Amino acid sequence: MRISAGTQARLVKTNAWIGLRLAAQKSRLWIWTDGSPVNYSKWAPEEPHTWSAKEGCAQIFNATKDYDTHKYIMWSNYICSEQLKSFVCKVKKVKKLPSVKKLRRSCSTA
Repeated sequence: MRISAGTQARLVKTNAWIGLRLAAQKSRLWIWTDGSPVNYSKWAPEEPHTWSAKEGCAQIFNATKDYDTHKYIMWSNYICSEQLKSFVCKVKKVKKLPSVKKLRRSCSTA
């Protein structure tokens, strides 16, 4: 998913990979997995840091764990080989929900 506005970031409730990565190891250029440039960011203070060249992936997190306080939803970089429990993906909006058929069957009481 490419996050292009803070409203999209507010949907995330736990640490999750957001599809953002370094363009190349030892690079300072961050790109989305679809190759598009970053035109919106919400890095936490002192992020992205460069303590390790392996920290080439980005996660979104809530700095306060107060899920009603969206201003604390920020990004940080992390080691790509570390597995996060969550990830964010984007799906197309459904214009019309499919209809549901009613079944005309009943359960037997015998």
